[in-house]
Amino acid sequence: MRTLFIQTIVAFMGMTFISLPILAQDLKDGKTTYRTCQVCHGDKGQGLLALEGPALAGQYDWYLTRQMEYFRTDVRGTDENDPFSQQMAGMAVMVSDDTQVSNVIAYIGTLKSTDTGVTIKGSKKRGKKIYQNCITCHGLRAAGEPDTGAPNLAILNDWYVYKQMKNFDSKLRGTHKKDKWGKLMMEQAIFPSDTQGMMDVTVYIRSKRRK
Repeated sequence: MRTLFIQTIVAFMGMTFISLPILAQDLKDGKTTYRTCQVCHGDKGQGLLALEGPALAGQYDWYLTRQMEYFRTDVRGTDENDPFSQQMAGMAVMVSDDTQVSNVIAYIGTLKSTDTGVTIKGSKKRGKKIYQNCITCHGLRAAGEPDTGAPNLAILNDWYVYKQMKNFDSKLRGTHKKDKWGKLMMEQAIFPSDTQGMMDVTVYIRSKRRK
């Protein structure tokens, strides 16, 4: 039933997660634009915990495009209880137009995913059981599913996966009326009822990272 519901939603939404036009890509311009991004996301797109900028390298271009649009249009980054998202929103509007967004995302696509190490402790065995609730959208290897609009979780920093789980659970994320995919996440995700459970599933997701 759950799978059928998701398929119905996806069919209804069509390909709306790719909402910006596909444009010619200028990697040189994208690299120049990325200099602003690397302050928080790292020079290799590896993510930086100190400024809570998640890893970008290895993520789907359509997902990065969607999130950039969300930050540029106040779908994300307006809640004062999430200051790092507010900071990202302020930076996103500096990327002036769709062409520049397309270029910087194309440049990010040239970066190789980098493992930044473990920061979350937990039980992979318990996490595996919890993750069964996530497979429909995020896949067996937590690599995401374009058909369900789900991002690659395995390439993300463990601290970021854990934080976003908490943000969805506390409704800091996924409640904006224009965030259709966030709403789907809110409706379908079965979050652990305890902090340790969130840490356990985060540890399991990290174990799916390709070496």
